[in-house]
Amino acid sequence: MRRKRRVRNQIISYIVAVLILAGIVTGGVMGIRSIASAMEEKKAAEESQAQAESLAQEEAMMQSQTENETGEAQTETPVENVPSKEELLEELVESCVANMSLEDKVAGLFIVTPEQLTGVTKAVQAGSGTEEALKKYPVGGLVYFAQNIQSAEQLKEMLSKTAGYATYPLFLGVDEEGGSVARVADQLKLTNVGPMADIGAGGDASAAYTAGQTIGTYLGEYGFNLDFAPIADVLTNPDNKVIGDRAFGSDPAVVSQMVASAVQGLQDTGISACIKHFPGHGNTLGDSHEGSVKTDRTLEEMQAAEFLPFQAGIDAGTDMVMVGHISAPGLTDGDAEPASMNEKIITDILRKQLGYNGIVITDAMNMSAISEYYAADEAAIKALKAGADMILMPEDFVKAYEGVVAAVKFGVLGSGGLPVAGDSSSGSSSASVSAGSSSPSSDASGSSESLTASASPSATPSATPSATPKATATPKKTATPTPTATPKPTATPVKTPTPTATPVKTPTPTATPVKTPTPTATPSEPPAHVHQYQEVSRTEPTCDKAGLVTYQCSCGELYSDVLPATGNHTPGALERREDGIYYQCTVCGKWFKQS
Repeated sequence: MRRKRRVRNQIISYIVAVLILAGIVTGGVMGIRSIASAMEEKKAAEESQAQAESLAQEEAMMQSQTENETGEAQTETPVENVPSKEELLEELVESCVANMSLEDKVAGLFIVTPEQLTGVTKAVQAGSGTEEALKKYPVGGLVYFAQNIQSAEQLKEMLSKTAGYATYPLFLGVDEEGGSVARVADQLKLTNVGPMADIGAGGDASAAYTAGQTIGTYLGEYGFNLDFAPIADVLTNPDNKVIGDRAFGSDPAVVSQMVASAVQGLQDTGISACIKHFPGHGNTLGDSHEGSVKTDRTLEEMQAAEFLPFQAGIDAGTDMVMVGHISAPGLTDGDAEPASMNEKIITDILRKQLGYNGIVITDAMNMSAISEYYAADEAAIKALKAGADMILMPEDFVKAYEGVVAAVKFGVLGSGGLPVAGDSSSGSSSASVSAGSSSPSSDASGSSESLTASASPSATPSATPSATPKATATPKKTATPTPTATPKPTATPVKTPTPTATPVKTPTPTATPVKTPTPTATPSEPPAHVHQYQEVSRTEPTCDKAGLVTYQCSCGELYSDVLPATGNHTPGALERREDGIYYQCTVCGKWFKQS
C-alpha cells in the first residue's frame, strides 16, 4: 500500500512538473514545446502538491498504527504499467494539439514581441488588449526587451497576467546572455555575471555553470521560462565585433565545455536554453541586423571548430537551437541562401549530422539580412520548409501568419493541412514556387526561387487576372537546353591522280567523278520555352480568409498567388444594444456595430 501511494504521489509530481516546465507542440512540427510558467499555475501546483503530501503522510500514519496493532505489515500491492514522465508529457501534448484549430497551430509557430502582438508602441503591462490579442493569435511565445522592463513588480505582474491570458502555455523569453546583453540585469540593477569571454578565459567550466544558474534563477523569479542564450559561436575571426566578448573564446574545445556547462546551469533552474547562432557567427565580419552576412568557411573547417560547441550544447540537452541568417556557401554547394531558411543547413547538417531533435528557431526575421530581400510571409514559409520549427519576430507578424495559414491550406507547406518542418516533399504540390525577389540566394545564373504568399487582411483583392498573369508573379524560368553539338562535315576525298602516259598510245581513261558528300546541316538552337499560363483553379477570399488562384503552363509548370482577405463583412442578424445596433457577419460570425 505504501509503495502504491508513493508511486501515485510521484505521478502527481510528474504532472505538476509537466504543467510548469514541459513544452507543448504548438504547430505539429518537430515537437514544439512551450512552458506553462504562469504564477497562478505555479501556486495551484504547489497547493496540489502540498495536499498530496499531506494525504500521503496521514495514510502513512494510519498504516503504521495498523501494523503496530496487528504486529504484521500489510501486503503491498504491486503497481503495474505506471506511465513515465515522458509518456505523461506526450499524452498531455497530444490531447492539447488534438483540440487545436489549424489557425491556432500556425500561430503557435511564432514568437513575437508584445508590441507585434498587440499593436501598441511600448508594452509595459498586460491587460484586455493582451488578452484579446492572445485569443485571436495564440502565439507560441513572447520575447521581451529592455523597453518592456520598468521594475521588478511591474515585470512580474506583466508576465503573470500574460501567461494567465493564454489559451495554451507560452514561452516567455528574453535575451539574457550576461555582459553587454543583459536586458533584465541592467534594467533592474542586478549583478551582471559579466562577459562570457572572461569566463572562457578562466578555463573553469564550473564558472559557466554558475553563470547560467545565476541568470536562470533571477529570470525564473520574474516569470520567464526561456533564455536566448548562451552564445555557442567560436570567435575564429578576431575582427568580428558583432559577437566579440559575447563568445566564450576562440578555442573550440574550451568553448564547447563552457557552452555545455552554461546550458546545464540554466536549465537546472527550469529555464529553457537556446544556443545560438548556428552554424556559427564567429567568423563573419558583418552584422545581420544591418544586412547580409557571409562566411567562407568550408564544411571541414566548421566541423573542426564552429560545430563542436553546438554539438556539446545538444549533448547537454539544450531545449532550443537558434539558426542565424548567415550565408555559408561552403556548406551548401555554393547556395548562398541564409542558414535560417536553408534546408541543407537545418535539416541535413543540424538535424541529421549533429543529431538534434529539439526545437529549431530562426533568428529575428525583422533583421535586414532577411527583411531587405524577402517579404515577411515568404521568409516564414521558406524557413518552415527548410526545417525550422518556430519563427522569431517576423517583420510583419500578421502577414507572416496569414501567409503560412494560406500556404498550409493550399498545399504549399506541409501535407494533410499541417505544416511539416523539413518535409521537402510536402512542398512540391500544385502550388509551386515563383521567382522574383531580389535575394542574396541568387545563383550564378541569376535565378532565385521564392514562395510568395501575401495575405494582408485589410487589402482589397485585385481584379480577376487575364489569361497571362501580371509580371509581379513571374514564374521560375525553364532552363534553356544545351544545344546539340554541330557535327563536322565529312572531308572531301582527294581526287584520284591521273596515271602517267606510256609510250604506247593508249587512250586516257575518263576518270569517274566522285560526288562530294553534302555536309550535315548545323542544327539551330531550339528557342527557349516561354511559359504561357492559364488559370486552372480559384478559391475566392472572404472577409477574414485569404483565397488562392493557381495557374498552369502547357508544359505542366504551376504557380499560385494568394488573394488577400477582403475585410468586407456581410450583415446578417441584427441586435440592439445600449450603445447602438450591431450586426453579425454571415461569413465569419463576428459582430460589428452599424455605423
